[in-house]
Amino acid sequence: MEHIEKISVVIITKNEPRLRYTLESLVNQTFKPHEIIIVVDTERDLGIDIAEQFKNFLPIKTVLNKYGFGVGGARATGVEISSGDIIAFIDSDCIADDKWLETIAATFRRHKDIYAVTGKNVEIPYEANSKISEPHEKERFVTFALTQNFAIRRDLIDLVGNFDPWFKHGGEDYDFCVRIVSKGLRILYEPRAIVYHWRRGFRESIEKAWKDGSSRAYVFLKHGFKVLKDASIMIFHGSTLMIFVPLLILSLVMNSPMAMLAISWILLSVTHRIYRAILMSQDSIKTLPINILRSLFAYISSTAFIITIFKERVLDYKRCLSR
Repeated sequence: MEHIEKISVVIITKNEPRLRYTLESLVNQTFKPHEIIIVVDTERDLGIDIAEQFKNFLPIKTVLNKYGFGVGGARATGVEISSGDIIAFIDSDCIADDKWLETIAATFRRHKDIYAVTGKNVEIPYEANSKISEPHEKERFVTFALTQNFAIRRDLIDLVGNFDPWFKHGGEDYDFCVRIVSKGLRILYEPRAIVYHWRRGFRESIEKAWKDGSSRAYVFLKHGFKVLKDASIMIFHGSTLMIFVPLLILSLVMNSPMAMLAISWILLSVTHRIYRAILMSQDSIKTLPINILRSLFAYISSTAFIITIFKERVLDYKRCLSR
């Protein structure tokens, strides 16, 4: 008889009322989870009350973040508590497709040498006629995966270590993936493992962009040359907003020939962002306008990246002086 994998589902949450929809989607899985571990930072978290409502339907464990607070520590806690052969991560503002766990289990069975699998993330609400799973989409290898839809073999922790509690506000997934790739291991993208994510509002998107840039700065501070390509792109776009846009304005006011340099730099940066938006819209041209807007949020992320690097270097200098 073929071995049936035990899948532990880890959810980290912080007073997220949409957790109930996440748990409802796990009740409906065609492949039943071995356990569901919900990690919270405090005993007053709303997630504890929501989880209690599902204890008759799901094998739920609610645990406190053993590292105090922060997403890195919360994920590390979930991994340490879990006992399944496979550990699957989904966020508390996401909804799993009914066959999410079934697809993950089947993917690991097909690929015995793969330690990490990620899937397709679909925003909701979406257009009624949008294509959730494009027929031409195939499995492929990627170098990064969001932990809102991510699964690993337990053995992977022995090879690359657990999630790093140092990452309090994000970046723990990026750091983890860098360590996977650095070991010569691969992350498989399986488009049929689908998770739905609630679409963020404008203000929430700006806040997310800033947090994303800051967290990527901490990954760069930890890994250095391993993520140099990503850091270079962040510095390129960040300098566009922080240096060349002000330079253009000043040059136009002063009628300076430096205006041409600033214009060339800005056009190159904007062209790259539009190109990225086109790549993101390959599945559906209707998504191009929203993807252009998202791509322009990269300027917020890049600015946060540079400011965080500068801030941390200043703090390091002050710490050296105080010794």
